[in-house]
Amino acid sequence: MRGDVMDLARLKQIMAFKAAGSADVRIDRIALVETAPLPGGSRGYAFGPADAPLAAGFERIAPARVLVVDDDAMMRTILVRVLNKSGYETLAASDARHALCAVEQFEPEIIITDLEMPGMDGLALCRLLQDRLVVPAHIIILSGHAGEVVNGLEAGAADYMHKPFVANELLARVSAGIRTVEKQKALLRKARGIEASLVEVQSEQAKIGQDLFAAAELQSGLLPPSLITVNGIDIACAVEAHSVLSGDMVGIQAGAPGQASIFSLDVSGKGTPAALLATLMAQEIRNSTATLPSRTAMPPVTASRTPSDILAELNQKFLNWANSDRYSTLAYARIDRNAGIADLGIAGHPRPALIRADGSVEFVGEGSYPIGMLADAQYRTSRVALAAGDRLALFSNGFIDSRLRGGHHLGYDGMAALLRETAGNRFDVLTRAITDALRRATNSNSNDDTSIIIAGFQ
Repeated sequence: MRGDVMDLARLKQIMAFKAAGSADVRIDRIALVETAPLPGGSRGYAFGPADAPLAAGFERIAPARVLVVDDDAMMRTILVRVLNKSGYETLAASDARHALCAVEQFEPEIIITDLEMPGMDGLALCRLLQDRLVVPAHIIILSGHAGEVVNGLEAGAADYMHKPFVANELLARVSAGIRTVEKQKALLRKARGIEASLVEVQSEQAKIGQDLFAAAELQSGLLPPSLITVNGIDIACAVEAHSVLSGDMVGIQAGAPGQASIFSLDVSGKGTPAALLATLMAQEIRNSTATLPSRTAMPPVTASRTPSDILAELNQKFLNWANSDRYSTLAYARIDRNAGIADLGIAGHPRPALIRADGSVEFVGEGSYPIGMLADAQYRTSRVALAAGDRLALFSNGFIDSRLRGGHHLGYDGMAALLRETAGNRFDVLTRAITDALRRATNSNSNDDTSIIIAGFQ
């Protein structure tokens, strides 16, 4: 075959025989050489010496490695000659001890071992090889005892042949073993590739996690203090995120002497987009500047600009900026301690709770469409009386949508009961008492952010 010139179709046929393990086609120790064109103009190919230049697009095929282990010198010689003649690279060991050393250096695909050997026998060698083999190897046991087949297979051998053996049968089993080993190696390569990809993914996830925690710290830094007094008005707040970042935000604006404004907002959806949008909206309200890209900056907070004006302006900014199906619910309250009133604007947000000094609870304000839902949405300002000792609480949907242990949502009735239960707490621990009471009443595995901000004066 070495000198035959053939076209590509014939070459593919021979390579197919090789892939199928045909013992009649040996191309392990030779290279594929491109010859002069055949009649008709097609390229010609021939098998040449192993050191010949390779034809374009082909790789040199390394011979498969076979380790022979037998204490009988004549049997070793016969096996080595049969295998070498068929193109295999063969190494022989006279006992199991030498075989173990050879395995580490030679890395054979096939190991053919005798069963009965002095010292360590073939069964013991098979058992040790299960822990020593770094790369897959196919073990064939040769023995004159048919009764040892089960023991050999249980010890880790993949095949078992009786002595005296038939050369063609041995070669067929070796060829089949090589195909098995190649498949095992291919699976191992894939597994290593998957493992490397998994490590890479885990590394990227760790980086993303670090970025998210850094973003969460920045977001937390934009929240007001958990307890603060602004122009004689006590304000307490708490925000708890379901994941790292929160789509809920609360904020405070100082006004004229004796006045302060508070707000609570909740952007639809979860994750980074909702948290980013919530943070931008909160900054827009607090700073009264064009934090959100838009044509017109929000004018400063003045007494002439009512909560409904602020909601309407935010709605237009949100529609121009978001360009998506996201929306935000918002409750905004301006408290005037001197006048004893609170002006409210509600855009799809839960109605604020007015907790009277006597512990009674009522929900106040008139709601309208969420921010960013309708371009022509109309918003109204509601006014409520606020006396010394009263408290006004703005809270997100995460509260009333929380599922009770019995399966029902907390709702407004449950929220009222929760606020009545905690009404006697001091202002500095009020928000903590409310969130703790919510955990006791509901399932601990909430899937929504919760936020609350409370204002009052004495």
